[in-house]
Amino acid sequence: MIYWNNLDDKGRMMLPAGLRTGMQGTKLYITRGADTCLWMFTPELWEQFKERILQKTSSFTEDGRVVRSHFLIPVQETEIDRTGRINISLPLRQYAGLTKECSICEGMEEHIDIWNRSLYDKYIEENASKVKAALESIGRSLQ
Repeated sequence: MIYWNNLDDKGRMMLPAGLRTGMQGTKLYITRGADTCLWMFTPELWEQFKERILQKTSSFTEDGRVVRSHFLIPVQETEIDRTGRINISLPLRQYAGLTKECSICEGMEEHIDIWNRSLYDKYIEENASKVKAALESIGRSLQ
């Protein structure tokens, strides 16, 4: 499911009520995504993700350091305020190109994507052919 919301001048964004109702507590973790977006996790899912990264990578390899630096170092802990907003730090907003219009994408199982709306639309358009190829590949593996 995709929601669209605006980021205010202070870096705050309203979380859609549909997302908030399924969450326990108000604490969330936000970090860089694999693409030019942010990934948002509940505390439990963040711990699971962090542990997988730590178990599958090593600080003694360049690839391990790159992956750890990309996901674990910039993580921000945030709280949903009483009006349903979260604050996104300036470095994370800059990484994802968040300015005003944002796409909030639910359905990635362990995290929620936060995109600059125009970058998300461009990403979808540019990857349309890859989706078709991936569906073909997945379809063959399911037979």
